[in-house]
Amino acid sequence: MDVDCWCPSRSFYSRYCIMTLWFDGSHTGYGYVLGREERFFEREGNTLEAEYLGLIAGLEAARVSGVLSLDIAGDSRVLIDQIMGRSSISENLKPFHMRVISLLDSFPGYKLRWIPGRENPADRVSRRKP
Repeated sequence: MDVDCWCPSRSFYSRYCIMTLWFDGSHTGYGYVLGREERFFEREGNTLEAEYLGLIAGLEAARVSGVLSLDIAGDSRVLIDQIMGRSSISENLKPFHMRVISLLDSFPGYKLRWIPGRENPADRVSRRKP
């Protein structure tokens, strides 16, 4: 998979631009949107774990694609506060949290932000019916 993004200032496609990664999780699965790619993974269980898995899957796809800078957007305030160090993390989420931090360290630049669910294209992806 090769993911490109449009660089308006340079008038060409490049994987060296800032790409937006949207992620989400629900009780039926998780997913992400990165460039033109949408991915859904079926999984039943804890919604916050699914949010983490959506972010992890998106970060792994971005890394494999050679993306260097990410604008990461999700609708889970709890997850974002945990990643930013503003909230405590329960024991069952620590492995997910550690994986996200490890993946984020592989990107020279990223921004992590909260967005309302209605503005998150990955919300639709994560709620697909199995």
